[in-house]
Formats: sequence, C-alpha cells, structure tokens
Amino acid sequence: MDILLGLGNGAFDSGNLYSLGSSRPVSVAVADLNNDRCLDIIVANYDTSSIHILLGYGFHPDSIVIGDFNKDNILDVAIADSENNNIPVLHGSSNGTLTTRETHSTGANSTPMVLAEGDFNNDQYVAKTFANQTTYFTGAYAFSISVAVGDFDEDSVLDISVANRDNNNVGVFIGHGDGTFAPLTIYSTGDSFEPEMFIVRDLNNGNRPNIIISSQPFLSTKSYSTGNDSHPQSIIIADLNDNSRMDIIVTNYGKDNISILLGYGNETFMEQITHATGRGSKSKPRSIAFGYFNNDTLLDIVVANAGTNNVGILLGYGNGIFSNITLYSTDDSVSPSSVAVSDFNNDKYLNIAKVNADSKIILLLYGNSNGTFENAKSYLLEYESRPYSVAVGDFNRDNWIDIAIANYGTDNVNIIVQICNAP
Repeated sequence: MDILLGLGNGAFDSGNLYSLGSSRPVSVAVADLNNDRCLDIIVANYDTSSIHILLGYGFHPDSIVIGDFNKDNILDVAIADSENNNIPVLHGSSNGTLTTRETHSTGANSTPMVLAEGDFNNDQYVAKTFANQTTYFTGAYAFSISVAVGDFDEDSVLDISVANRDNNNVGVFIGHGDGTFAPLTIYSTGDSFEPEMFIVRDLNNGNRPNIIISSQPFLSTKSYSTGNDSHPQSIIIADLNDNSRMDIIVTNYGKDNISILLGYGNETFMEQITHATGRGSKSKPRSIAFGYFNNDTLLDIVVANAGTNNVGILLGYGNGIFSNITLYSTDDSVSPSSVAVSDFNNDKYLNIAKVNADSKIILLLYGNSNGTFENAKSYLLEYESRPYSVAVGDFNRDNWIDIAIANYGTDNVNIIVQICNAP
C-alpha cells in the first residue's frame, strides 16, 4: 500500500510504501479508529480473507524520553514532535505495547526538539496528568537545543539547564519546588563554542552535579582539546580506572579515534589518551556506550563506526588504558547511528543493539564471557524506516529487556518486545 501526501498545489510527494505481505488488498477505508484525532487506515485483503489496520500516529519524532508518567509501574514514552509543535505521550501496557495516547501542545511555532523529565513540584509524580505549560525565556536568538535536569543548588529541588547554541552559553533555571523556576542564570561556554548536547554528572565526587558540554565542566569554563578537526560527536561519563573519580570518553568523528580524559576528582582532567577506532581506515566513530563485556569488573567500550559500517570493542585494563579495537561487521552497507548495551537473552553476558539511520535494520550482537561477540541477528523494521536512536528497558515487566527506537523515516517510535529470548 502506497501513501502519497498532498503538497497543497495539486501535486503529491513520492509516497511511502507499507508492506501488506501477500494479502492482495482490494479495498481501503480511512477513519479515526481509536479517537486520538489521527486518521487510521483499514485495508480489506482478498487472498488472506483478512483486514489490515494501520494506526496513524501523526507525528514526526525528534527525541524520546522513557518514564513511568502515570505511576502504574509500567514504562511510558514521551516524544518531542517538532513538526506539529506538541508532545505525544504513549502509555505503556503490561504486554509491552503502547496504547493510550495523549498529545500536549507546546504552542504555535515552538518546534520542540529535545525532552527531559523530572518531579519538578515534589508531588511524587513525574507527570500523572499534564497541566498547561509554563514557558521560560532562554534568551534572544539563543536556539536552545538541549536540556538536562539536576539539583544544582543542593536544596533537594530539581533545576533545569539548557544549552543555548547560538549564544554560546548554558542557562540554568533554579527550581522552587512547586513547579516554578527562578529567572535564567547564564554561564558562558566561550566565544564560538556553540554548545549542543550535554549531560549532568558528579565529576569531582563533591556530591554536586556538574554539566558536561562536549568536553567542558560547569561554572568556570575549562576546555580540553580533543585535537584539531577532531569533530567530537558523542560523550559518556564513567569511572574507567576504579578510583571513584569520573572520567570522560569522547568519539572523535574527524580523527577516527576516541579521547579518554581521566579525572583528578577536582573538576580537572589529564591530557587526553587516544585509542584508534579502526585499522588505518576512516572509521568515523559516531556513537559510544560502555559495559562489562568480559565479566572482569573493568569497564569496556563499544563504538559504532559510521565510516566503516561496523562496531568495535575496546576491553578495559582498569587504568584508563584499553586493548586494541576488535571490529565486528554489521553485514550491511550503511553506517550505524546509535548503539545500546544490555543483556537481551538473560545469559548474564552483555549484548549490543545497533541501528542504522539509512536502513530498516536493527542488529543484535550476542556477547560471550570473554568479551567477544557472535551470532549477530538482524531484525527488519517497517518500510521507509530510518532508525536514528535506540534505547532499552523492560517495558512489560517480564524480566526481559525490550528495545525502543526513534524512527525518523516513519514518524513513529518502534517498541520491540521480547518473547522468551528473541525480540
């Protein structure tokens, strides 16, 4: 079945094709079957004596967060829908499906792109129901492109930080504990820095959250070079050398390596240590994750290489140094966009999930006890899929890890629920 969206001038786009198998569809109807104000499609199939129902979501996902928003002990999904200026919330059910949908407007021309969640008014609910939104000014022409939550002033009340790319600063809204916030406080990141993505961690064991932007801590701005033209793409925080001090790992897309900056525990870091992510080729590492892959209690790293279409494993020695990379082919000709780590088959060994933004495939690499991987299995997503990001969690509380995918190509979120030991 092909769906061609109208362009408003009597012409149509190139269309999106949805497979119905060998059903031989003969008739189609359109209606809002589940009262979510999004049109759904019903298809009559001659050869299989059946009908297909395709539920429409009507949104274009840019980012997702997962949490128990209605306090029923089942994970739900919230999506930033920049195209329609709203936030759809899909409530989880006990069988791992997403059923009830709520849509919350963010205002005309608001273009929401990123989400963060927290209990801002101390009512023990992240969001049982959603009240009308309150807006806070982040600065003229700021282009706030990322948001994170933490208790920055140690008053047991959540605060909000935003990365203002075009103003080269980070803004912090201090929470009052009743869902309202103080006016914006600005911290410069330096001229032409253009902060985009950031995370919140306690880097110096001071029991205070710090904000990490590319490779810089919060308050007084310190820069740590990852090399000229390194173009860092992804960042994670972990204690790599088991000294209770947080370290930084960055993927350098332009240098075909990762940078490791070991922390001193006082908001400063050593000069970078680099590890190649390929063998003399343009690996272009994009996404990174960590885990205990060989069960030795020493953190290891997995890197998704966009340039060579593979993933690489670097086993840790416990001192911030890692083994030479071991590469695993992804069996396709497109570059990986995101990786996630978990034990998908409950054998006590970590596995890797990888998605490619330019294909319809999610690939699972199953781990062995010695840090090697085998038995790669690929799973085909729906037609026109372009999975950009992958996250994992036990959505139906059956003690099997499930997979959530932000699907740019089909304007939806795919939930892959495990049955026994296969997603």
